[in-house]
Amino acid sequence: MKRVLLLLLVFASSTAVFGQTYDTEVDVGVRLKYNITSYSKFKQSDLPDGYDLKTFGYAVGGFLQMRVNHFYFQPELTYSYIQTTIAAPLENDPNYDHGEIELRFNSFQLPLLVGYRTSFDNVALRFGAGPVFTYLFDTNGVLDYTPGAQVDVPEDLLTDFNDFTLSARFGVGLDVGAFLFDVMYEKGFSRLNEEFTIFGGEDLGKESSWVFGVGFKLIRHHQ
Repeated sequence: MKRVLLLLLVFASSTAVFGQTYDTEVDVGVRLKYNITSYSKFKQSDLPDGYDLKTFGYAVGGFLQMRVNHFYFQPELTYSYIQTTIAAPLENDPNYDHGEIELRFNSFQLPLLVGYRTSFDNVALRFGAGPVFTYLFDTNGVLDYTPGAQVDVPEDLLTDFNDFTLSARFGVGLDVGAFLFDVMYEKGFSRLNEEFTIFGGEDLGKESSWVFGVGFKLIRHHQ
């Protein structure tokens, strides 16, 4: 009798495990992001009077979101553009009153996010985090003098920027039907450059960004 009861218990447990159902979903879509970027060693608050620092950026690309029950994995591949402008008075220069440098960073980013997702009817709330791998494939810029002409930033001033950097991103998101909305914070682990002589030999430090994103699911497969 004991053996029969034991066999029934094992059978019931096996049935519960193998009979468990999984709610899965695979989505493919497009992304658009707006970035507010800052640098750890070059801040507006640290600049002398009369200096001005502005930076903005955007990213476009695609994403894949794979979900099993409440957990999801979301890799993305995006093209990222960041523009940083620094303006300064040239009090000791007899030829120019004002100078402005505009730096343009073009890169590919690969965020690999994992997180938790919970749904309320047609709305889902997400919490996610993960590493972001960035490949900087082009850096250029212009120098603008007043009065005077606009010239390209010399190539030798741009060679010290690192091609590969690593950062971490975490934040919250909202899925409303086929639309995605995200607010994320990204913290860099790698220095952007070794030195940049136009800034007096100092490096920019590490990059941090607030990222505001929207997306649209082109393909949705729910099982």
